Amino acid sequence: MVSDMWKAEKIMGCEQQPIGKYLKVERLPQKPKRKTAQWDVVTNQNTILGTVQWFSRWRQYCFDPRDACTFNADCLDDISKFLRQVNFAHWKIKHEVEEMLNG
Repeated sequence: MVSDMWKAEKIMGCEQQPIGKYLKVERLPQKPKRKTAQWDVVTNQNTILGTVQWFSRWRQYCFDPRDACTFNADCLDDISKFLRQVNFAHWKIKHEVEEMLNG
């Protein structure tokens, strides 16, 4: 349980990490009233393709691409895998914090 929480915190707190052969994510600075993290999805040539951020109506992190971006299947798979990781980490941390607070 502690190791799972550590892994979740590591994913959520990482400033920059590769998510595939051609892509990386860079965590954006936390805005004062914002409760959730945001990451830019960036190519190895430092072109920003879009942002991963919390979409409250769906209660999950989603990818918001920039205009005129083209993706192949491998890049979409890498972004999708990152989304699954941050969504799992978000809920894992939330539930474990609630368990600690409620005894």
